[in-house]
Amino acid sequence: EELKKVEEKLTHARSEEEAIVERTLANLQLETQGLQDTLTQLSNKLIGLKNIRDDANAKYQVAKTELEVYVNKEEKEIKKLHKIRTSLEEVNKRLREEERKSTEARTSLPNNQQELNEAEKELAEVKQKDHGLRQEINSLMAKTQEKRNQVQDRRSRGRVLDFIMKKKAEGIVPGVFGRLGDLGGIDAKYDCAVSTACGPLDYIVTDTVRTAKTCVELLKKHGVGRGNFIALDQQQGLISQYNRPIKTPENIPRLFDLIKVNDERVRPAFYFGLRDTLVANDLSQAKRCAYGSVRYRVVTLFGEIIEIAGTMSGGGRDKRTGRMGRSATVMTDGSSDDLVQMEQQLSGLKDQSNQVQQHRVSLEAKICRLKEEIKKSRIVLSSSEVELKELSQQEQQLNQQVNAQEAIATAASADPEVVEEMTQKLNKLKEELDIANKNSGEVEDEVKKVKSKIDAATGGKMKEVRQKLEKTTTKLNKVTAEITKLGVDIKAAARDEVKTTNRIATLTSEIAENEASILKSQEFSNDLIEKIEKMTKELESINNDISDLEKEIREMKITTNDLNKQISSLKATKLNEDQKMEAIEKNIKDNEHGIASRKKQLAALKLNEIPANDFVCDPGTKLITYSQEEIEEFDVAGLRYLHTQLDEQLNELRSNVNLNTIRDFKEKSEILEARINDYDEVTLQRNEVRKGHDEVRKARLNEFMTGFSIICSKLKEMYQMITLGGDAEFDLIDTLDPFAEGVQFSVRPPKKSWKNISNLSGGEKTLSSLALVFALHYYKPSPLYVMDEIDAALDFKNVSIVANYIKERTKNAQFIIISLRSNMFELADILVGIYKTYNCTKSVTITPALYCGNNNNNNDGGENAENGPPPSKKAKT
Repeated sequence: EELKKVEEKLTHARSEEEAIVERTLANLQLETQGLQDTLTQLSNKLIGLKNIRDDANAKYQVAKTELEVYVNKEEKEIKKLHKIRTSLEEVNKRLREEERKSTEARTSLPNNQQELNEAEKELAEVKQKDHGLRQEINSLMAKTQEKRNQVQDRRSRGRVLDFIMKKKAEGIVPGVFGRLGDLGGIDAKYDCAVSTACGPLDYIVTDTVRTAKTCVELLKKHGVGRGNFIALDQQQGLISQYNRPIKTPENIPRLFDLIKVNDERVRPAFYFGLRDTLVANDLSQAKRCAYGSVRYRVVTLFGEIIEIAGTMSGGGRDKRTGRMGRSATVMTDGSSDDLVQMEQQLSGLKDQSNQVQQHRVSLEAKICRLKEEIKKSRIVLSSSEVELKELSQQEQQLNQQVNAQEAIATAASADPEVVEEMTQKLNKLKEELDIANKNSGEVEDEVKKVKSKIDAATGGKMKEVRQKLEKTTTKLNKVTAEITKLGVDIKAAARDEVKTTNRIATLTSEIAENEASILKSQEFSNDLIEKIEKMTKELESINNDISDLEKEIREMKITTNDLNKQISSLKATKLNEDQKMEAIEKNIKDNEHGIASRKKQLAALKLNEIPANDFVCDPGTKLITYSQEEIEEFDVAGLRYLHTQLDEQLNELRSNVNLNTIRDFKEKSEILEARINDYDEVTLQRNEVRKGHDEVRKARLNEFMTGFSIICSKLKEMYQMITLGGDAEFDLIDTLDPFAEGVQFSVRPPKKSWKNISNLSGGEKTLSSLALVFALHYYKPSPLYVMDEIDAALDFKNVSIVANYIKERTKNAQFIIISLRSNMFELADILVGIYKTYNCTKSVTITPALYCGNNNNNNDGGENAENGPPPSKKAKT
């Protein structure tokens, strides 16, 4: 409020000061009237001079601008010309670069192509050489592997064969030839067949029975094992049998004839194992050959065997292979191939193949590189051609632009006389402008001098009044600003007061809550102090008890240590006793196990009846069983010694005699009887099924031949009727088995020769097919026939013939025919037309008979297509 009062006072004071300034100015104006008049005259004169100066300046600027425009047009055109020439130089540079690239590409492309052709030719030769080396390596690897397998087989085929071959090498049994499978070879195609059909392939071949007996004695003497032998002196009677000519069914080979041997002396041994076994490609061929008028033993390439008795065996997933190689691996004269030499030769071929492979790889890499370079050269060449074409066009265009721009620049070049004239005019205007500036400047200086005199005359009085006015105005502005500032502060203080009041209320409530919380904390603290005092007392008592207990624990530890020592000694004693008990229990278990094993062995012992032996025993004889008292009286040491001797004798007997042979013989005999019974039952069932199958086939054949005869006769009749004089034949290709090869359809059109249906024209094929269809329908008629444009390839005459025949057949059947021929329309009972209007398909049904029967009737004869043709009518569309 005080500031507002001060503001009012200062406002009033400023108004008074302003009035004083105005009165002072009015008084001073009378005193300086002469100077004011002079100033007014000078000001008016200055205005005129300024107008002259401005006009001179405007004329000068216009002239200057015209000169610059006139000169700048030429510079602008020259810059354009320079720019076009720069572009032309760049295009020429690019053109030379592209020409260089094109020249290099044209030069390198034929060279690279020639080099590529030479490399491809060399690669083809290297590939051919590599292929030959690979084939040679594969062949040699197969031979080497076969030889290695032969050597390995001789090493690991068995103790018996190794033992016999060792004795042969020592000269003890020189008459041994070797294993039968190693004495011959056969093509790999027949490996499975010979491995399955020839059982004695693992037999050892000797020259005489005496040599075989010597081998058996050696095996018995050394306990090596058992062996089977074939004595060639006992097989000489077979030579005449396998040398006699034999005619096989379907000329399939005899397996014996496919075996190649190095020594003809061992061939009877192979005939002993194979006899006249034939080898067939598959089971169906094997059945045809085995069950003919003469029974043969036949084996397939997959190991399926049909015996002479008719039984079949072999085949399946587990096929026997590898029992005979592709060539004889045991030379009967004692010589063999040099495996080391073959391996060295194979190693040399592999090294040569590796070198060829490396050369091939380098050639392939070179070819890839050359192809890539040729591809790049062609791309560069094609792109260079395009670039050269475009750059040439650009060069031509730029040359034209340069010429045009040179003409424009020449035309736009400034005339020196005009430039000189415009320059003189500009200079003259410049001089006039300088004179006007000089004159106006002199007047302006005089105006300034008059103004300074006026200021000097009035400056002392006005200065004091103006200073008072300025002070009053400054004070007023300060007071106003302060009032505004204080108003803002008052409003802010009011807002702060509200906030402070709210904060005080909040803090008051918090203080009350904190005081209540402090009271509760004090109460809780007092309770805790009381509890701590009680717990401290209890802790002291517990500590006393702990001290007492620690004393007792120390005493008990001493006692425990003594007890632990005693326990340790007892454990050691117990451990010794446990070990003794375990040993005893182990002995007991071993004895119990031995007793059980012996009981099983004793229970398994029985007296077997040996067939075809003079020794006859009572199978019901039981073994002696001793009582416990009798067992205790026996000498255990003597029995153990006797048991050892008997075990050794039993082992010797087991190595030479198979005690399970009799049991196996009985089991096999029972199995054989069961298999024979099963075979008889299966044979009876097979015969019954075969009889039924034959009857069905016969019935099918009879029915087919009956229908075929009817169709053939009707076909001839139909074809003659349709063609008016032609002839047709329907013959069986295989008369013995009509279902194997099918039928042959031949026709003779009128006035032509016999032809197969595939050699006929379109119309003739249609007539032949229709005749066959009508013949088939005659044999098996149908109530409804649908035919689609059967007359498309027929002429008018044949269309009429076919239509009249169909018309005649409508007595017993209904025909729906799709046709576009008027000859067919004329004989139709009902016509159904399909048409489209407004992109919608519609149909209309017409009965031609209505038009023919009543010509004057205006009815269009249409019917709804939904009604359809009557059952006994023919519909023609």
